[in-house]
Amino acid sequence: MTAPLRALASLLATALLAGCSSLPFFAKDEGADGAATREDGPKVALYEFDAQAPAPLRKLLLDFLDLSRFQKAPEDEAISGRELDRLAAAAPAQARSLLETEGYFDATVRVEKSAGADGKTRIVMTVEPGPRVRIASVEIGSTTPLAVRTPTRDDDTTDTHALIDATAETAALDLQVTPGPLYHLGAIQVEGIQRYREAAVRRLSTFRTGDVYSEKALLDYQERLVKAGLFEGASVEIDAEAGPPEATPVLVKVKELPQQQATFGVGYSANTGPRVSVDHYDRKVFGWPWIAHSTLVYGPNLKTIGTELTSYPLEDLKRNLVGVNVEQLKGVDETRDAAALRVGRSQDTGFYERLYFGELSRARVSSALLTTTSSAAAAHYHWLRRDVDNVLLPTRGAVLALQGAVGYGTGNETRSDLPGVEETARGPFVRPTARSAPGS
Repeated sequence: MTAPLRALASLLATALLAGCSSLPFFAKDEGADGAATREDGPKVALYEFDAQAPAPLRKLLLDFLDLSRFQKAPEDEAISGRELDRLAAAAPAQARSLLETEGYFDATVRVEKSAGADGKTRIVMTVEPGPRVRIASVEIGSTTPLAVRTPTRDDDTTDTHALIDATAETAALDLQVTPGPLYHLGAIQVEGIQRYREAAVRRLSTFRTGDVYSEKALLDYQERLVKAGLFEGASVEIDAEAGPPEATPVLVKVKELPQQQATFGVGYSANTGPRVSVDHYDRKVFGWPWIAHSTLVYGPNLKTIGTELTSYPLEDLKRNLVGVNVEQLKGVDETRDAAALRVGRSQDTGFYERLYFGELSRARVSSALLTTTSSAAAAHYHWLRRDVDNVLLPTRGAVLALQGAVGYGTGNETRSDLPGVEETARGPFVRPTARSAPGS
């Protein structure tokens, strides 16, 4: 059963059973002569009553049966023995009506009266609910063709009925509706923008004005806003009361992250020893539409400084990338100095993710006897296909990732104990592949 069909079936079942709440014995604030709700005088137990039934059904009976509700009443309004006999005689039919609201149409109900030890009348109701009726079919009719969509409150339920077959333990539901208007997405209205550019919000939408309303499209848009690195939170919804169904405004509310954000840390590693670190974000570098993420690590053996620049979202959900990183690592008998520069572009559509960039790198490893210097240039391409139920917090689905790189490198070695220089050149080609699933 499709999601819209399930929703309509739920709507039908709710409408069919809602009428039960209008029966007199369902109204807990109203009883015969208002005796159940009056607060005048102390309340005393006039008789003992208990219902023997499965736990959920027992609670239902004790909440709504007249025998339970009138058990305690003001002393000056105690019901007579004749009235108690009437309630006991009506209790089985009342209980069966209550059980039908839970799908039990063949229940056996017995009521037994006896004298209690304290002289009060004791009434015990025993319930055998029997099999529960299951929905066998759902028929949905409409005065006009229904689009594949989730029902809304504007849909008018004109006629509903259920055919219960207690022998077969099935129910056939029939629903006739007059559809409400089919909503189309209109202009985007943005609230909450103060520091950053509104264009960054608008460029992350993938729908166009006039597209048929889709909850998934709005949720995907909301997830992209949260992942953009500019907002702490975001919500996307239509404002059905602000415009006609043919062009319903899309209301986008965002809560911005601060422009400057820094995290300081102190740590220790068995390989590199003690260190201090700073992690800093600038989400509007010199007023430009770029996000800078800078890291600094300083210790006696490890020193690193780097910056990753990411542009605000561009057309077609693309973003430009620039990164630079410098590192020095001291080992027991050697020191490695490295630097890298990367320039590229990424694209994340939700279903597909692409990243391609060029990289220049240089490294120098020196020790007492040998110094090695190498340089390389490479082009990288990463491709990812994501089919999950939720991009931010996936619980099921699959991810396929492919990565490829081609490059050229040169290097030379210098030995301090021998004259001369040895030069080498390499041109590697790498194409790793990986297939993974969320949670693996």
